[in-house]
Amino acid sequence: MKRPFCSGRGGSRRRPAGICGFTLVELLVVVALLATLASLAVPSFNSFLARRAVDATADGLRRLRCSDDHEYRRQRCAASGASQISRSNCRNSSTSSKLL
Repeated sequence: MKRPFCSGRGGSRRRPAGICGFTLVELLVVVALLATLASLAVPSFNSFLARRAVDATADGLRRLRCSDDHEYRRQRCAASGASQISRSNCRNSSTSSKLL
């Protein structure tokens, strides 16, 4: 089967079969565009990672505070002889709001 000729980009010049592809200028333009997009995206991605690390640390501290509050209440209830421990939501309690 005979291959068709490749037409040039924007011109009437035709290339013989088997030499279809991109020119060096076209490839350089694409590389320049990708480099520009990367230079815009990398700082934004780095700030996203920093915010994510801060949020993860704050969440870990909240969980630690909640478990400490629960353990304190459990020990206090055991010392007083109470049979039930009140399970309040630590995120809504006044003690966890002092965390950060």
